[in-house]
Amino acid sequence: MGSAAEPPLTDHQLVALFNPLYHRFEAPVLAGKMLAHYTSIRVMESILSTSEIWFSNPLFMNDMQEMRSGLQEGTRFFSTKEPLLKAAGGNQTRAAILQKLYFYYHTHFDEEQAFDTYVFCLTEHDAEDNDGLLSMWRGYGQHGNGAALVFDPSKLTLIPSSPLIFGKVSYVTNEQ
Repeated sequence: MGSAAEPPLTDHQLVALFNPLYHRFEAPVLAGKMLAHYTSIRVMESILSTSEIWFSNPLFMNDMQEMRSGLQEGTRFFSTKEPLLKAAGGNQTRAAILQKLYFYYHTHFDEEQAFDTYVFCLTEHDAEDNDGLLSMWRGYGQHGNGAALVFDPSKLTLIPSSPLIFGKVSYVTNEQ
């Protein structure tokens, strides 16, 4: 005797499947950590003299994968029938709606928001560390001739209605 097919997911259950993707943005990931910004002496002087930090558009940064990687993976996922159908709880109508909405919002982001997206990159920093990370010095601190500005994020007030998002970036291979 075969087992009965699982009932289709409700809309609420389907949306809940995506919660892990956003969980790290719900609560500040900054608790108990210091953050460092590795930069040139010229930029450090500008930050300190103007009390301003300028964000950069990731389309013009040295690592194009900063923003495009997620978009490419999303496009790959929503273009592949089996994983999309599974994500839709086996419901082909929902899968089609998810796919249509993904490409609608992808196009909207690409045409309307990508140039208005800005980031400011920081690295986790151990408060006891007086040397910093060699990889960051090489890549962003002018091979050790720059500066690392260390911030205490506990001094920041996160405003729920702000468009700013604090999130930890995961650097992984394409396979991961």
